[in-house]
Amino acid sequence: MKKTGIIFTIVVTLILSLSLSFVVPAALAKSQKAEFTWKVATAWPAGCAMNDAAIHFFDLIKYYSGGRIDYKFHSADEIVPSFEVWDAVSKGVVDAGHACNCYTIGRTWASAMFCATPFPVGPSGGVMRLLWLYEGGGNDLHDEIVGKYYNVKGFPASPVGTEVWLYSNKMFNSMDDLKKAKIRSTGIRAAIFNAAGVSTVSLPGGELVPSLQKGVVDAVEYSLLSWDWPLGFSDVTKYVYFSKIAMSGCLYGFINKKRWNELPDDLKKAVNKAAYDSALWALKWTEYNDTKVAHDIGEKGNVKVLFVPDEIEKELAIAAKKVFSEKYEKDPEVKKIIDSWKKFFGDDKYQEYRQFMQVAQ
Repeated sequence: MKKTGIIFTIVVTLILSLSLSFVVPAALAKSQKAEFTWKVATAWPAGCAMNDAAIHFFDLIKYYSGGRIDYKFHSADEIVPSFEVWDAVSKGVVDAGHACNCYTIGRTWASAMFCATPFPVGPSGGVMRLLWLYEGGGNDLHDEIVGKYYNVKGFPASPVGTEVWLYSNKMFNSMDDLKKAKIRSTGIRAAIFNAAGVSTVSLPGGELVPSLQKGVVDAVEYSLLSWDWPLGFSDVTKYVYFSKIAMSGCLYGFINKKRWNELPDDLKKAVNKAAYDSALWALKWTEYNDTKVAHDIGEKGNVKVLFVPDEIEKELAIAAKKVFSEKYEKDPEVKKIIDSWKKFFGDDKYQEYRQFMQVAQ
């Protein structure tokens, strides 16, 4: 049994490792004349590796469509600001986008739950999130809930590994320290900080490094270590904090519903395949690069990498439980998602039995 499990894990690892180095052959991607050319906008500033994740997804669409779907790529602020990408795609200002569901929380709180959820209520880690999305009804819920507010078809194209809790220029030893700081945060994390008495401000990614440098904020949360560090966080950060509670998000690729509906069935299948394969690639790509960057930081020793103190974790967990409980009672969309999580991870015991699949670790 153990030997079989190890062989199975090795095979899966090899498959995903091959996808890690996958590069779309330009000749194959241009095998046919483009029938559809999409204008694509992302929520990520130029130079951010989140744009690489977006490009990978749309390159796969181009490849699997045999070149029949092409695209023109634009990072944040080239056409629309970071926080307006969802609206821009919904209204047809651009044809497709790549962004975080956290940026939709002002219109639909439940939508933000498809990104990082900093409390052990739902999916723990990127793999479990993908399993719930594809096998537990999560993708259908995304279509139903997000589709009510945005005229888009969404795909979980870029799930990620462990997100950084905060990049900071101050040490946090207690909740009092945290409450005295100026924190940049968005989505559900900001909601939980606020519920715990911590003030937050919302800033787009392109403003984070200058804001830290000028002291506009003391600490920020954004995304993954390997995606954020090249933007200049290394020059303006003294401490990197990680939570012991798993926080793994998912960036979505999404297409204007009109553009989606005009595709023939074979091209819709190509886009679905591109999203699925891009998701598998992103998980391994981010996991590898995050580990490498963490190693490099540890070797240089000029920035301290720390865990969030237990006292702070406990206080935020209390605040998170309160936030989710209140939303569960008052927001039927939030209730649908949490009930789906409870069924998949609780009633069906998928999380419990998955421990037996870790034989190669």
